[in-house]
Amino acid sequence: MNDRPVDESQASSPSAAEPSLARLLRDAGFGLMAVDRDLIVGFCNPAAAALLGKPTEEILGKPALDFVPPERRALARRQLERTLRGGEPADFEVLHEVGSDPRHLAVTVSPVRDGSELTGLSICLRDITRSINMLRAVSDARKMAALTAMAGAVAHHFNNLLGGVITTLDFALAGEDPDALRRAVTGSLSVLGRANLISSNLLAFAEGDHSDSPLVDLTEAVKRHAAAQRARLRPRGIAVETRLEPMNTLVPTRCLELVLTNLTANAVEAMPNGGILRLELGRNAHGDIVLAVCDNGTGLPPEHAHRVFEPFFTTKHGPGYEDGGHCGLGLAVVHGIVKDLGGTATLATEPDGWTCCRITLPNPAADSAMPQPHD
Repeated sequence: MNDRPVDESQASSPSAAEPSLARLLRDAGFGLMAVDRDLIVGFCNPAAAALLGKPTEEILGKPALDFVPPERRALARRQLERTLRGGEPADFEVLHEVGSDPRHLAVTVSPVRDGSELTGLSICLRDITRSINMLRAVSDARKMAALTAMAGAVAHHFNNLLGGVITTLDFALAGEDPDALRRAVTGSLSVLGRANLISSNLLAFAEGDHSDSPLVDLTEAVKRHAAAQRARLRPRGIAVETRLEPMNTLVPTRCLELVLTNLTANAVEAMPNGGILRLELGRNAHGDIVLAVCDNGTGLPPEHAHRVFEPFFTTKHGPGYEDGGHCGLGLAVVHGIVKDLGGTATLATEPDGWTCCRITLPNPAADSAMPQPHD
């Protein structure tokens, strides 16, 4: 028994009587809400009310989904219900507007248990607007730097091509030799054809390939490509291997040809002394299609990995590239086409020494067709 006298003023103080945990939750610097299994809000601290821009009394007793923007409500419902079913925490972000003030909120959902019974969820809210704005500013600066570099590269290539055409035609016109004029026109047409190819590839990078194209079975098309490359590359000491699963999926012929041609050319250039070109086709854990073109050549330096899909970025310098024939558009074209088809592309040298470009395309139903590139 404790015989110490009790300070009556302290005992009657609401602050002293309030449990320390409750004070901690109330005064936390981050938003905190608690909901029951029906997703009805039973607790909301002042920080959460401030982030949502509503008085606490207008939040308590209401469905938590009422405070999620309509366009993100389906996602939030899936995340909350998944945590209720499986008991695993979930994270997502929402853009919540308080008047004319848009706020980016990071949401963390955690299960709340009473013993072994899951009785509800806790929802933690953090305002990450400042971080998002800083990331956007950095991204915009990088985009402007990339556009500046690309504009310089375009000007460089076209100045070289058109300058040569002008000089050649001026020289031919200054004389009276029809053969010289014919040679000048022929050479100029060839150079202008290269300029047209560069501009077409830039469009394919920026907008994808929008030309009408018949559909072809993906697996069969990759097999045919491998057979053609096997015969072409044998004299160069390059063997072609395949690891292909049947996909039962149709893809636009033109898109697939451009992707395979550019990826094969990129891999072959990395094997000047011969090697192995490997084509893989399968599905990942989500059922998405994964097409990989791999080589065991010189590899990709890690410092270049983030730039390989930029137009006009190339590591092909030195002997054999003086004529500007390699202008660094092959992988950029692949990126544009794959993005237009709703997929992703990555290129990296893996720990086993193989360098692989992996194309991931959305999972279509069996015996279905990938959509044509959209305008």
